[in-house]
Amino acid sequence: MGHTDRRTRRRRQLLIATGAVAAALCLTIFVLQRPNVPDPDVYEPAGTYKPTPADASVREKLKASIASLDLSGVELRQAIGELREISGVGIRVNWAALAKERVMPETLVNVRLKNVTLDKAIRTVLDDVSCIGPGHRNETGLGHVVEDGAITISSKSDLEGHLDTREYDISDITSLVAKFRHKEDMPVNEDGVPLFEVSRDEIVGEINCLVFEAINESESDVREKGEKLVVTLDTASHESIAKVLEKLRTRLNSRRSDPRPEKPAAADVAVGELLDRKIGEFDFYDTELQKAIDFIRDKSGINIHVKWHAIARESIGPDTKVSVHSTNKTRDDGVRLENATFAEALQAVCRGDASEGEPGIGPVGLDYVVRDGVVTVSTKSDLRESTSFRIYDIGDMISSVADAESLPQSYREIVDQLRTVVVETIDSTYGCGPQGGDRMIREIGGLFVVVQTIEHHESLARLLRELHASFRGRGPVIRSSVRSPRDRFVRKQLDLKLSKFCSPDHEIQHAIQFFRDVSGVDIRVDWRALETAGLKPDTEFFVDLITDMPIGKALDVLLDSFPSKKHRIGYVIRDGAVMVSTEDELISPKAFRVYDVRDLIAPVCAREGPPVSRAEAVGRIRTLISDAIDRDSWDYIGEIGVICSIGGRLVITQTIDNHEAIDELLGDLRRHFKTPNLDPHSHHETQAERAIRKQLELKIPKLDLDDYEFCEAVSAVLGIYEPNMYANWRWPTGDEVKPPGKVSLHLKNVTRREALDAVFDIANKGSGLRMDYTIIGDRIMIAPQAKLLRSSTIRIYDARDIIARKMKATTAPARSRDKTVEEITGLIREAIAPGSWRDDGGSLGTIDEISGLLVITQICRHHESLAALMKKLRADTK
Repeated sequence: MGHTDRRTRRRRQLLIATGAVAAALCLTIFVLQRPNVPDPDVYEPAGTYKPTPADASVREKLKASIASLDLSGVELRQAIGELREISGVGIRVNWAALAKERVMPETLVNVRLKNVTLDKAIRTVLDDVSCIGPGHRNETGLGHVVEDGAITISSKSDLEGHLDTREYDISDITSLVAKFRHKEDMPVNEDGVPLFEVSRDEIVGEINCLVFEAINESESDVREKGEKLVVTLDTASHESIAKVLEKLRTRLNSRRSDPRPEKPAAADVAVGELLDRKIGEFDFYDTELQKAIDFIRDKSGINIHVKWHAIARESIGPDTKVSVHSTNKTRDDGVRLENATFAEALQAVCRGDASEGEPGIGPVGLDYVVRDGVVTVSTKSDLRESTSFRIYDIGDMISSVADAESLPQSYREIVDQLRTVVVETIDSTYGCGPQGGDRMIREIGGLFVVVQTIEHHESLARLLRELHASFRGRGPVIRSSVRSPRDRFVRKQLDLKLSKFCSPDHEIQHAIQFFRDVSGVDIRVDWRALETAGLKPDTEFFVDLITDMPIGKALDVLLDSFPSKKHRIGYVIRDGAVMVSTEDELISPKAFRVYDVRDLIAPVCAREGPPVSRAEAVGRIRTLISDAIDRDSWDYIGEIGVICSIGGRLVITQTIDNHEAIDELLGDLRRHFKTPNLDPHSHHETQAERAIRKQLELKIPKLDLDDYEFCEAVSAVLGIYEPNMYANWRWPTGDEVKPPGKVSLHLKNVTRREALDAVFDIANKGSGLRMDYTIIGDRIMIAPQAKLLRSSTIRIYDARDIIARKMKATTAPARSRDKTVEEITGLIREAIAPGSWRDDGGSLGTIDEISGLLVITQICRHHESLAALMKKLRADTK
């Protein structure tokens, strides 16, 4: 009996072993023949490979939430082991492939997360260590896939080594695109041919191009097979294609009348709500960066991941000192934040600056983004490499642009215009697949499919919303300031009048403190940058009694008083504070705005003389703005400002100060077109300016100057009645620049203005440093013309009647209107401040004509002469 049992057990063991070998052989054959398996959370197109039950189980576990995960300062192999233990999933690591990315088992991980999925935890750990190696994140880095019932971690290049072929049925997408392009109300050309019509073959080709660009894969093999795409690629790229096509289907099936992208993830919305909460009292005075971020993380409950490996490349570490505190503290240094949110506190910690001799305000060049419920802090360059994919509905705007233009345009022309506006306004780094980098923007079926950074996606969504609102509105939209509320408060304080100026001594540091006290705003000085311009805290200044002028203008005058051959000193308003530094170091906050100029196009087109098309009218308005507003700042010269036009709108990127100037200029144009012949002399003049102007009109019985130095000659003219005078006598005069020459002058019974003009004319002859003067507040400001550029103003002179009379009175029938305008503007440049005009090589004046209006930029005193000249020209032509 016992022998029989033993034989039975042996027979069973043999059958089990044989079955196991057969099963293993079948599994091996199956694995070798099947394609690679996709990663988790993949949109699978119909007819493609379905994951095995083991892989499906792993994918479900990747979606499971981890309550708490603390991997601070642990080795990578230990972190992987802890993830294995928490998840119960097998995790394999290709250490040889990771070593090529300079990631070793002992590489330290710094990750603290809670309530995140296992998939997010793994990706965060790999992202934390992947920035150690060289190259761009999209070219190198680490990733993970699910295969054979386990998770494999390796380099992206290793994971992309296997290719498989899949078919994607896009017939439903083709039908949806064709339905949009063949709407009943689409525009037609002069022959009645629909401008939006397109064949289904063309649509398939467009989808093909979109797929090729979206995956950014140079070795892709994408072929068209009827209304199917046959693609041979690696697994990761197949997953990207599936996601693109699925999102495209969703957006085409559920069109909206606004351009917003898909709603953000619930986790990101929750983080945004936490960031908008008030932080309360806090004090990071000379505090280590890591402790400051830990305080924000613990008090807010937000997942914050700091990529210390990437930050270390900027010589910033956990022990870098920051000084940020709430305003109820008694400290005067560092960044003071009143009633701040967690977002504002984190921004101040990341984006501040540090000045030599002061506690660090914050590390330079850090920023943060919100993604998948986690706030990631890293360098701006590192975050800039991280792109995401979004779709925007622009269908309504395409129809609006078609309706706004007087000449019918093809569908592709309108789309190209919109694309140009996006590219030039948001970021010029959009590309086309491998040829243009990892950015992409392509249109299909009234949708913009965009691959860009998170920062630029936010700007793009805002741009499209503003364009959409402009096209839905009627007439020009009066908008509020583009400044933030905190910056608007600072601007309002700087616009207050300065009643007195006093300082315990003549050191610039005490003058800056006076401006802090009188304005009530935070003024931060970059002393390290100012030292390159020769300024130290104890450098003396020579400006007295700057009164009856805005605080901001007085600060301008103070900073302009310091000479520098290479660096100009100024300030900008940014992040609720005034930043003082050299203009090379200052980064003026830039923004874009949408200006509806349709009401200006009509009067420009309706001018007397040859007809002007809508395109020409828009071009004239664009030229006017770029000439009159900060001329050297526009693209191809200063690379700051950009102007794009579409459908009677101008999309302008400029500094916030220049946007305010553009608003004022367009408002003045509208008033002049509506009410002709406004007096350009009727500007807002203070009582102090009128008093100075009155003094300049007083007579000098006799003036004898024999071989006077320029400074002495000016003092002799102005010293007779002792007006307030501010002269920058310490202007830079390099070896290549000749200072103003000596003055010999004998005059009788002339006004002080005439005598002063004569002194400047004589002194500037042969001088490489042209001097000029203007009136600011209760001062006569004397300085080189380049220094007076910030004091120039724009005024509009109505010359329509003068132009019309000159054209009517001419004896040359073929005389063109442009020739008449050229004659008038040439006369102005010759008669008023010759040599100061930008078109003649000067640094101050510009003249632009638009539909009979002369838009002139000059300093105040020359505008007085211009008003008198225009009055004389009007009288002569009657």
